[in-house]
Amino acid sequence: MGTRIVPVPALAITMSSTSTSALDAMDVTSSPSTLNAEPETNGKSISRPNHAPGNDQVPCAALPSNMPAPPSATSSTVHQPKIVQTAFIHKLYNMLEDSSIQHLISWSSNAESFVMSPTADFSKVLSQYFKHTNISSFVRQLNMYGFHKDTVEGRLANLEHTLYDVSARLQRSEESAHYMHELSRAVLSFLPPDSLSTD
Repeated sequence: MGTRIVPVPALAITMSSTSTSALDAMDVTSSPSTLNAEPETNGKSISRPNHAPGNDQVPCAALPSNMPAPPSATSSTVHQPKIVQTAFIHKLYNMLEDSSIQHLISWSSNAESFVMSPTADFSKVLSQYFKHTNISSFVRQLNMYGFHKDTVEGRLANLEHTLYDVSARLQRSEESAHYMHELSRAVLSFLPPDSLSTD
């Protein structure tokens, strides 16, 4: 198999230093305003005891026994966005940052995507980060998180859209010299770096 280039979508991910055994669980961070919120049940407010930030466990005595504890985001009057961090994303990032396996998986030169080489060696490395060695399962998880294989056809389609967009700008613009420079940069970005050398 050939080398894959997988674009990295822009995600808001905050990394925290945790042990690798703790990475199997999903980490959810919420804003401080939702920690001590008082949920309402049938118009009656239920008071929760104050607890330290970062400790989202509520004692059982604070809630009625016939109701499960509501999630903190739904109990708040102001809904704050949550940042959900998953174990897969943590492990993928750790793989990309591991210099000992850069020949198998690493960031691309522009750091907007990563390149992986799905070989038997890569399958062995998967077992260091995941509970499996199946490359197909790894690729399936990548697809589930919005990653996709960057193909030549995809690059050509992107180039066509870029050329059409720049061409339309050239036709409408009096400052065509600026857009010609932009066009040449766009075209050169699709060429392999080693083809640009003048021998």
